[in-house]
Formats: sequence, structure tokens, C-alpha cells
Amino acid sequence: MVTYGQKRLNKGDVQKGTRNFIISFIILCGMAFCTVFLFFKSAEMQNKEIRNDLESYHDMLGRNELLNIKLDTIYEKMSQMSSDRISNDMFLRNSIIQDIQIGNQLIAKDSTADLKQISVLLKQMQPMLKYKNELLKKKTEKSSISRLLNECMGTNGKVTEVIKKKNKPKGKLY
Repeated sequence: MVTYGQKRLNKGDVQKGTRNFIISFIILCGMAFCTVFLFFKSAEMQNKEIRNDLESYHDMLGRNELLNIKLDTIYEKMSQMSSDRISNDMFLRNSIIQDIQIGNQLIAKDSTADLKQISVLLKQMQPMLKYKNELLKKKTEKSSISRLLNECMGTNGKVTEVIKKKNKPKGKLY
């Protein structure tokens, strides 16, 4: 059965070829299994990362909504402060300061980059609030000085009346 140029295969060569084939097949199956395993593992890790990013995004949106509400209340309180509708300006000023501090706590360090505009706005509100406080002090000083002036003018008018009554010549008939 041996033809020209063919070599008769002996039992050892067949076993060696079969062994090489089985080893190569096992290695290829292992590599395929590792590839599939690593693919699913990376998909799972990406899924977790995406979920974390989504949660942080939802948290940031929630903080953004809360900050918008806080800014609206701060704006409303500052407009009330400037329109003489409130009798206790100090209580309102302290409330505004407390709202600004709550806003700064909501922003926190990790989301300052995400909420940059609101962070800048809250930082700029601090000097505005100090200026508003100075205006309130000047306003109260003005009202107290005006009240003192009115009292003095009233007292001056009374004294003038008393002096006119005392300096009226007695006994002359006109």
C-alpha cells in the first residue's frame, strides 16, 4: 500500500499527531473560554460603571433642582428685604445666610465642577449680602435719626409755644 514518496505512518507518529491536535484543541478552547469570560466580565464592569455614573448624574440633577429652589427662595427673601415689607430684617438676613450655607453644602466639593454656575453665584452672593447688610444698617440709622429729628422738632415747637405764652405782654388789650 505504500506508493511512491509516501512513507508508511507508524503508530508513534499517529499518537504524536493526535496528542498535538488534542493539546492545540484544549489550548484553543481555553483561550476561547477566557475570551468569552473576559468579555462578560468587562461588560459587567462597564454596566456597574454606567450605573454609578447614572446614579451620580441623578444625584447631581437632584442637587441642581434643590439649589434652584434655594436660589429662588434666597432671591425672594432678598427682594422682601429690599422692599420694607418685613419688620425683622435681622431675622431675614440670618435666614438668607443660612440658605446660602445650605446651598454651599448641597454643592459639596465633588460637584463644584458640575454645578459651577450656581457655585459662582453663591460665592458672589456673600459680598452682595454684606452690602445689603450695610444698607440695612444705614437705613435703620436714617430712620432713627429721622425719628430723633421729628422728636426734636416737636419739642422745639412745644418750647416755642411755651415761650410765646410766657412772653405775651400782660395787661395790654388790642
